[in-house]
Amino acid sequence: MKEVYNFRVYEDNAHGRIDASMGKVLGSGLARSVTVKKGTADFTVMEQAIKAAQSEGVSLYAGWDIKRTYTKAELARAEAFKLRVTSVFEPSGEEQGTTYDDENAPCSKCHAGAVQTSPLYLPKSRIPRRKDFCKTIGGEIVVSARVKSAFEENGLTGARFLPVYRNPKVERPYEEWFQLEAEHNDLRVSDQSEFGIAPFKNEGASEFECKAGSVLGLNILSELYVKTGTLGDFDLVFTKEFSGLRSGLLRPERFIVVSQKFRHLYEAEKWKGLELEVAHCSLDRPVGHLFGYSSLSLRAS
Repeated sequence: MKEVYNFRVYEDNAHGRIDASMGKVLGSGLARSVTVKKGTADFTVMEQAIKAAQSEGVSLYAGWDIKRTYTKAELARAEAFKLRVTSVFEPSGEEQGTTYDDENAPCSKCHAGAVQTSPLYLPKSRIPRRKDFCKTIGGEIVVSARVKSAFEENGLTGARFLPVYRNPKVERPYEEWFQLEAEHNDLRVSDQSEFGIAPFKNEGASEFECKAGSVLGLNILSELYVKTGTLGDFDLVFTKEFSGLRSGLLRPERFIVVSQKFRHLYEAEKWKGLELEVAHCSLDRPVGHLFGYSSLSLRAS
């Protein structure tokens, strides 16, 4: 596995903290994109520069991301995958009339997991039409009709495809789009998963953590680790726990975990708007029984 960190660094704040040769200046010259591989000298330089700037009350970067890539062999022997929707758009369903029951959310401490009490309402013109997976800034996931058809034709399990409407006054749902939900959202996240605010281990790890254990942190920093005994024989499941925060239209989000069968279909169909990353399981039953079929039949794409 190759793990690469990308930082969008403020150019003015970078002077004297990182070498001018690191990264690429973007657009108007106000920011720089710096990409470093974990475990290298450049990674250590970035970590030390960011922490030194923070100690001086200076923000060195505007944003960051972690990209993990895998060999065919690593993908073939993976027990499961974390699905990340990469295409995000506005508005949220809540802005268009979609309602939620916050008072009776599963967690009384942080109100994570508020139940959606109406259909999802979105203007079709704002849904990215070239994507098969996308989500609103409020975390509502929308998939194309061809995703629904592929699930049904290939016998994948665990997903629910709910109608999406333009607004509460329109009785006919879209034919091209569906809201993706999971039949089961009780997959448990293992404490091997690491969370924090910034991209370095244990930095602000508990600030956004719910004391009741519902929200584990603002961002996941490691690969996702889940408890196999709670996985079930499904091709798509949601976790019981969340990450993120409740602020305005933003809501904590569950993790999505999918099977090898899902990965093969995703690659065959060339779905757009998502990324898969290996998820690890704490095994308490044989790997071959994950998601209801033998792992011996899998092949690398």
